[in-house]
Amino acid sequence: MLESCVRDELNTTAPRVMAVFKPIRVTVESSEETLPFTVSVPNIPGQEGSHDVTIRDTFYIDGSDFRVTADKDYRRLSVDQTVGLKHVGLVATVVSHTTDGNGTTQLTVKLDKLKGDNKPKAFIQWVGDGTVAEVREYSRLF
Repeated sequence: MLESCVRDELNTTAPRVMAVFKPIRVTVESSEETLPFTVSVPNIPGQEGSHDVTIRDTFYIDGSDFRVTADKDYRRLSVDQTVGLKHVGLVATVVSHTTDGNGTTQLTVKLDKLKGDNKPKAFIQWVGDGTVAEVREYSRLF
C-alpha cells in the first residue's frame, strides 16, 4: 500500500530521464535518418515541460537490453530481433557485436525509420550524451 502511494505521487511529480547502469557502446553503421538529430522528451508524461536529447552515431544502451540469442519471451535487442529506440522513432538491427570475457562490450547497428511493417516488440532506453550520476536503487519496501 505504501509503495503504491509513493509510486502514484512520484508518477506526477518526478521528472523522467533515461539512464543505463551497465553501458554497451552502440555504433551506427547506417541510418535512414540523418544523424545527429535532437528530439524533445517530456519531463513528466502528460504535463508541460520537456528537455532535449540528441542521438548521434554513437550512443549507449543498458547491458540488460541486449542478448546474443533471445528466447521466446525476450523482447529486447538481440542478433535476430530488432528493437525500437525510445522517443526517436528508429528501429535498431544488430549488424555485429564484440564480446570479451565479461560479456558484450560493443554493438554495431543499422537504424531504420519506424514504419508499419517493421514495428518492434519493444522500445528501449538509450543515452547519447551521458552524464555520470549517483543512483540509489531500492528493492521493494515490503
